[in-house]
Amino acid sequence: MRRKTRNITGRNVTNAGTRLNSGLNTITNFDLVTAVTPKWLSEHVRMRFPSSAGATVDYFSDYNHISQFKTSAGAFLIDGNNYANRNISSFSQFIAPVDCYLKSVSGFISPQSGSGCGAETIIISIWKKSAVVAGTSTSAMNLLFTQSFIFNASSNQYILAIDGRTDSRVNNPTSYTIPAKEGVIVSVKRGGIAAACADISASFSMVFELIEDQATTSEFMFPSLSGSNHRIDETISSPDENYRFLGTTAKKISE
Repeated sequence: MRRKTRNITGRNVTNAGTRLNSGLNTITNFDLVTAVTPKWLSEHVRMRFPSSAGATVDYFSDYNHISQFKTSAGAFLIDGNNYANRNISSFSQFIAPVDCYLKSVSGFISPQSGSGCGAETIIISIWKKSAVVAGTSTSAMNLLFTQSFIFNASSNQYILAIDGRTDSRVNNPTSYTIPAKEGVIVSVKRGGIAAACADISASFSMVFELIEDQATTSEFMFPSLSGSNHRIDETISSPDENYRFLGTTAKKISE
């Protein structure tokens, strides 16, 4: 007959080790790593483009009334050309917190008091621009998105869709990448040389996709049951309300 003894804790032991009692309630730790889809950021833009803004230049958002696009850029903006360093601080609608892409632009545009006007072309453009910190040098503005809209004696109730999917991660990631700390600037202009007539209103959202995939790691402590005379935990598959959650940390998934 196998001889049994008791250790200092009073628990039954054998020459093969500690015997687990049937139904013993214990705690098991788990590290859970969950991949998540790329994170999205969004910025909404309200635009009022007055008829007083002519047809010879691009216009930025006003200093004091950001929904009023009536500050002259001084010229028609050209993709890749250098422009004033202060543009990023004065006219940006978004500063990228991390490297990202412009994923889509969605919204609506309509004329105000346009029923008596002839055909007018309105062009909305979205640019990225870097800043020269502690300096005054100019830097390039690069075009991320542009769309044209034609209104012809249109009533106040006439609306067109601002609908652009850049799909930048697939089509042209280099051109559409917005590095961290760069600004995104919206401009608007009238096409052609026709005299400005209607006031224009627009409302749209810009959606940005983070370049780096993300993951979360979480540590959980679940109650589990030990089978009699065995040293293998049969962990409860559906945790009850007694589990302990020890926190979540976001980190990049290693490639």
